[in-house]
Amino acid sequence: MKIVNPVKNAILAKWPKGQITQGFGENPGRYNQFNLKGHNGVDIIKSDGWPIIGTAGRVVEVRYDPTGLGSHIRILTDPDLKGDYLELSYGHMRGILVSPLQRVKDGEQVGTMGNTGTVASGDKLYVWGNAPAGKGVHLHLTVRECNLSSTGWTTSYSTGLQAYIKNYDNGYKGAVDPFPFLEEGVKEEAVSAIELAKKVIAQFIEYLKGRNRQ
Repeated sequence: MKIVNPVKNAILAKWPKGQITQGFGENPGRYNQFNLKGHNGVDIIKSDGWPIIGTAGRVVEVRYDPTGLGSHIRILTDPDLKGDYLELSYGHMRGILVSPLQRVKDGEQVGTMGNTGTVASGDKLYVWGNAPAGKGVHLHLTVRECNLSSTGWTTSYSTGLQAYIKNYDNGYKGAVDPFPFLEEGVKEEAVSAIELAKKVIAQFIEYLKGRNRQ
């Protein structure tokens, strides 16, 4: 089960190589106040108003939370043959371009990037409407694994739908590291490995040439 790159043209690798500025589980001290062991998603930066791209599924929540993710949406992907599916949360959005219960296709724009809700810029936290222009602009992506037959935590949405969250008591309220699910993240790792292999081969060839000249 893969997630389409949620930020158009973003390189899903850690800063400064890519646009991920905060990974899963980082900065535990900052998130204790939210009863979390650490950051429960990944933060991806681009400019204010940048397109946010969705993964195929149904929009089950459109919310405005000034003390958390700000303007955000949640999408449930379709279950696979094992009944497994994902809950995807897209946070701190400037504009929301989808409606509750709407079906979303892979690659469809669902909103624009902003700094709504509680966002950080450096060590400073800003609450809804207090962040200066451009400060703290990012997409916060949270992923929770679900199953149709789960006997674990059940969460309900304003649309009347429910999801069965796996491992809700994991210290992140069921959230898991999104990176393994991100299509471009996997590709980025693969490209990095290929480039490294090319460099090693090139260095070895130069070494052999040097020996032949001796």
